[in-house]
Amino acid sequence: MKKHFRLALVWMSAAGLGILILLFGSERSHSLTQNGKSVLQWFQQFYASGSFAGGPGNEEDRAEAAGALRTIGSDAILFLIDETFKKRRDTFFSRPFHDFWRGLHPKSPPFIAADDRATEAAAALREIKPAARTIFPLLTNALASPDRFRRRQALIVLGGLGGGAEAGLPYLIEALKQPDSWERWLAAQSLKWLGP
Repeated sequence: MKKHFRLALVWMSAAGLGILILLFGSERSHSLTQNGKSVLQWFQQFYASGSFAGGPGNEEDRAEAAGALRTIGSDAILFLIDETFKKRRDTFFSRPFHDFWRGLHPKSPPFIAADDRATEAAAALREIKPAARTIFPLLTNALASPDRFRRRQALIVLGGLGGGAEAGLPYLIEALKQPDSWERWLAAQSLKWLGP
């Protein structure tokens, strides 16, 4: 009996912790708004409206979210850079707790897996095309990092720079010479996104 009680107590504690994380675990992004939505909410709309979310995608909603993130400006860029480079893993409980919460609050946003968050944040940066002078200083450490994930994410973001994108060309050209075939492909893709 004590064993079952302890097990139930552990499960209840884990559930309570998960709910608290869902309620209070969001970053600073709740206070930054555009048309009554926070940066996090616009990012969630960007994700939910893409085909990556598992649906057919909605280009109008995705463009609206990208436009709002662009309008918010540097606060959105900092949030997206943070999401792009954040290394986190989903726990065994992440999705079930989110699904439980969504069952109680159907209007809550969809679950976004940790890997998808990083990928979609980089995609959002590519869509909003921030000026190189705004974002490039944030990328230089990642481009020189021994961590493959950080270098690869930085190469993706370089392909989405707006005005002054030529500052990233030496990094992309250097990446084309790397032994890592994935980095070479990302550099080539980013050069393609930047255009002639």
